[in-house]
Amino acid sequence: MYTNVINIQVNHWAGIIQNEANNNIEYPLDIERLVSITYPVTIVNIPQLRLFKIYDWLRKKAYPIQALNEDKPLHGFLMAWCGEGVIFIDGTDTLSERRFTIAHEFAHFFIEHYFPRQRATLLLGESILEVIDGLRLPTLNEQVKGIIKDYDLSRFTNLLEDKSIGGFARLNIWQAEMLADQLALELLAPYKQVFQDIRNSTKKYQQISIDSLSGILLEKYRLPLSISISYANHLIKCYYGKPSVLEEWGIKIN
Repeated sequence: MYTNVINIQVNHWAGIIQNEANNNIEYPLDIERLVSITYPVTIVNIPQLRLFKIYDWLRKKAYPIQALNEDKPLHGFLMAWCGEGVIFIDGTDTLSERRFTIAHEFAHFFIEHYFPRQRATLLLGESILEVIDGLRLPTLNEQVKGIIKDYDLSRFTNLLEDKSIGGFARLNIWQAEMLADQLALELLAPYKQVFQDIRNSTKKYQQISIDSLSGILLEKYRLPLSISISYANHLIKCYYGKPSVLEEWGIKIN
């Protein structure tokens, strides 16, 4: 029995996404096609992506956005508004990096914007979207229902890290990033699929090395190198329960 592979909720979200994509998924996953066809998300490729370039694009498209007082380079950025999303990616990144960025930013969109809206309408009705979108305040009845049904009526907010914040706000950012990474990886390289690759690549009583598994993640699933290595390390620990004796001794066998 495998434990601690991914968050239970992440596994649930991945299942919903696969169902909404009609389970028509092959690997390496065409994440851009899945996101743009299945969900109300636009993907924008901007070379040498920076905050000011994103702001300029949104301003020209008349999106509601506050003026920026800082600028910095980014690999990806999500703008979500009224049920729709825009994912910005750095066009100068490698293909594997762009794919992971799309998966990561889409995970933010799904977890923090799309799925809460779907859940809210199911629990509280379509009119609650006016509250979520900031068009009006919740009525007393809606507040009571939200409390009873354990639903947060606050608006989606951008969790781009701000060096001035601390405490619980920074913890929320860390948790959001962790969940987005887990969902992105589960979409691009589902752990059950990778576990099957492990079984197919090893003989009985043989343990796969981190180098070998990261190679599979690179070639079959097209993950970036650094992510392939860290994810391989995590999956091997989950699959075997601990690093192999040879790995602990520093002996690599491909």
